[in-house]
Amino acid sequence: MVENLNIKIALILEDAQLQDYIAQLLMGEDYAVTVFSEQLEAIKALENENFNMVISEFRSPKIDGLNICHALRRTFFYNLTPVLFVIPEDDALAVAKLTYSGADDFIKKSAVVDDLFLKVKLILYRASRYRDIHYATNLPGITYLLKEIDRRNNAGEVFAVSYLALAYFNEYNFRYGFKKGEELMQFTATTITKSLRLLGDAEDFLSHLYMDRFIFVTRAERTDEICERIVKDYQEGISALYDGPEAKNGYIELKDRHLHVEKYPFVAMYIGTLINEHMPMYTSGKILQVVNEIILDAVRSNKNYLKEEKKNYASF
Repeated sequence: MVENLNIKIALILEDAQLQDYIAQLLMGEDYAVTVFSEQLEAIKALENENFNMVISEFRSPKIDGLNICHALRRTFFYNLTPVLFVIPEDDALAVAKLTYSGADDFIKKSAVVDDLFLKVKLILYRASRYRDIHYATNLPGITYLLKEIDRRNNAGEVFAVSYLALAYFNEYNFRYGFKKGEELMQFTATTITKSLRLLGDAEDFLSHLYMDRFIFVTRAERTDEICERIVKDYQEGISALYDGPEAKNGYIELKDRHLHVEKYPFVAMYIGTLINEHMPMYTSGKILQVVNEIILDAVRSNKNYLKEEKKNYASF
């Protein structure tokens, strides 16, 4: 069952009357709808924000559905996002073009009143059932990550796999609740995404494995600069996710089972990177195992240091 809450839909329609009708219909079902009246505006927004679904007019003076679909499918951010097109009546050529361009489905303008809501529900249901997508960030999971690493390995590419872990995430959830925990996941995903878009290229890949674990794949020569930018932006923004006094102090206080008060620093980010240049025969599973061990060793070492020293409670 697909929950409407937090599902964001980009609606790209030049027809003002149809645009208003569809937007009102979807918002009435608690979908978050962002409306665009022209293609260039929509593509620019899609480059900077992630949506769970795109509904677009097939063709109008300011909209070319094929260009929109090609632009979306070129990047991993929207490679798996469902795309539904509104087409003219009985346009067999349009259907064929959309099929080969990577569209998920289409609906005729005359059927919008009766069938649009059902189409949207079914498309989102199929996406949630058959695709390995994290509910909070709309990012692909382990299945697509393994395929991406295998694809690059088989092509003989030299690439970097960076494993990002968040320490003290469980303590943050306990203090602020799961809703705020989802916001922190989304903040982290956005931080990584912005760096990849700024410094990487369209072939970079980002995966959200589970709550506090992300992995991205990029070209080996880009990875240092990308990681440094991610850490910088994360450290500059993480305090905004804490309440006033705790944001100022740089830590939270929680009671353990013995009612002793313990201090925990801001949720800390750790990134470990493995480049396959000297281990080209490693399988995707082996690569993930090695990079996982690298990052977990770093997390354990720093946690033990804080536990022993009882100082430096600022974000790392």
